[in-house]
Amino acid sequence: MIIGSLIAMAGIYLVLSVKGKIIFNFGDLLLLGGTATFACNLIFVRMLSKRLSATIITSYSFIIGALMFAPFVIGMDIEWTHSVQFWVFALMSVIIGQGVTTMMWNHAMNTVGAAKSAIVLNFQPLMTMLLDYWIYHNIVTVVQMIGAALVFAGVLLSTIQKGFFKKKQTGFMLTADEQAEKR
Repeated sequence: MIIGSLIAMAGIYLVLSVKGKIIFNFGDLLLLGGTATFACNLIFVRMLSKRLSATIITSYSFIIGALMFAPFVIGMDIEWTHSVQFWVFALMSVIIGQGVTTMMWNHAMNTVGAAKSAIVLNFQPLMTMLLDYWIYHNIVTVVQMIGAALVFAGVLLSTIQKGFFKKKQTGFMLTADEQAEKR
């Protein structure tokens, strides 16, 4: 699993690098903070999903997030003269892209667990690369394609290895789920 993770991280480096270099700035530190808080979110959602529904967890997390975000938005000069299509697209991206998918994620956390669901996070840089191409028409380089292949290979290796070693460890002992099935 560690080898697969290292391969995926090398792929992420290649996908996100610009001319072979990654330049760190304040936005990268914010992204690191966002990733750290999301890791905490995974743990809390997993614990809460045993007692609360995904809808309630998602609602509370959105309310708390909005309250924490509000001080940074108050006083900003917002351009309100965009077209109706722009605002409909923005609203739908929040409702579908954040609301519905977060609710589905929170529901799945109880089924698959935090470790398995976190594997999906490795695909975010790939989506960033594809959106960069689609929206800004930036060319995807060969290095980025190699990086994308490494991310897929690393995630696949991490997933396969974890399952393989788990089966080896429980060879003679039944897991709790297997014991419940036999009853």
